[in-house]
Amino acid sequence: MSAGAARGPARGAGAARTTVRPARAAEAALVAALGARTFREAYGKHTPEADLEAYIASTYSARAQALELVAPDQACFLARRAREPIGFALLGSDEPAPACVPARDAAIQLKRIYVVQDAWGSGAGSLLLEACMAEARARGFETLWLTAWSENHRALAFYGRHRFVRVGTHPFRLGSLTFLDPVLARPV
Repeated sequence: MSAGAARGPARGAGAARTTVRPARAAEAALVAALGARTFREAYGKHTPEADLEAYIASTYSARAQALELVAPDQACFLARRAREPIGFALLGSDEPAPACVPARDAAIQLKRIYVVQDAWGSGAGSLLLEACMAEARARGFETLWLTAWSENHRALAFYGRHRFVRVGTHPFRLGSLTFLDPVLARPV
């Protein structure tokens, strides 16, 4: 299996297998729709609608995704179950790591990892993370870092299970809101 593909075990009798592979440039609209859906599911209840929709419009437009999918310093992965997209992850070295990140000159950011709500707990997030770790190793990075909303306890528990540790904080702006998010890191 290539560094960019991962397969997970089927869950339960007759469960469809989840597969992960690199996203293709032609899939920008699909990634944009998946990003908008998963971001709304994760943060819609906690974010003023105008701020949420403005963020989605700028971050998850088909044009923004098309640019990310062809950027050489980024890699996007799609998770599918029964040929339906259920999640995605974006890895990137286009932004410098905050000073709190160990080996920051050899660090790459896990910019996004989202799974649709009906697939939470399916193992798709772990498969996406495995694909990102393999890609980071293949590109010669030593550290994987990310930021997460301090109130997203589900995500923080996921990262903890995958040996990420808190190394500092970093501001994140979402419309009129500014958050001081935890920075998490782990060796690749």
